[in-house]
Amino acid sequence: PYKLVEHKQGERWKYEAVKDHWRVTPDFDALEIIWVKESSTRIAMLRTGAADIITISRAQAKEVKASGNDVIASPLADISMYLWPLGQYHGPETLTEPNPRVYDPTNPIDNLHFRKALSYDIDRDTIIDVLFDGYGIPDTQGLFLKSDPAYNHDAWKVDPYDPAMAREYLKAAGYENGEGTGDLWMGSFVRGMAPELQEYVETLTQTWKKDLGVEFEIVLTEYSALRQKQLRGRDGARWIVPLPLGLFPDYSLGVLYTCHGYYGVCGV
Repeated sequence: PYKLVEHKQGERWKYEAVKDHWRVTPDFDALEIIWVKESSTRIAMLRTGAADIITISRAQAKEVKASGNDVIASPLADISMYLWPLGQYHGPETLTEPNPRVYDPTNPIDNLHFRKALSYDIDRDTIIDVLFDGYGIPDTQGLFLKSDPAYNHDAWKVDPYDPAMAREYLKAAGYENGEGTGDLWMGSFVRGMAPELQEYVETLTQTWKKDLGVEFEIVLTEYSALRQKQLRGRDGARWIVPLPLGLFPDYSLGVLYTCHGYYGVCGV
């Protein structure tokens, strides 16, 4: 219920309230939205009163709270952090045509019970509280927000943190105490949208080693290099890649309708 009265491209937008609007009468007579790129500048403006409301990153929440301001978290997730177990889809050497999935009985990551063991040995609540300062929710997949109509609340249940159950799954997979898994790798890289990613990877691998005896070698590299060298065909079959992705209104449909035959999987 506001009327645009001034616009300077890339700088600011000014609005005036529309009195007796048919939907609602605005609480503020005027609204000004200012484009400020640097987050440190936005915080300074908040402290001096030059701004009443600002956007901040998750990492800056403590600083803003400490200055006496309130921090309100969005009910919608901005970043989805999920683990991508490779070895599920394989492309041919030429990478020109899709190839049916090739099952490898010697690869633990091809074993559903093995993957369930890893999942049951993730303390999601503690990771959210410690690494992400409480700003996050456990989830089962990275394509849909829980508010999306397509989200299946009945079927998509988060595995609880249960190391004892994890060990049972590991035994059922044939890898009791982590024996016989062979070499396993987990990628780690720097990504601006998730500065906690490397610590996240270390937490997971240390927990799996302690609780299950399963060891992953962490490979610190550039994501682009990992994607080009390891995600294709058999080269990537024994890898798990942590993948932070931005969630946007058109993202889910974009993933569903974009498929790359190189990996035989949509959304890569």
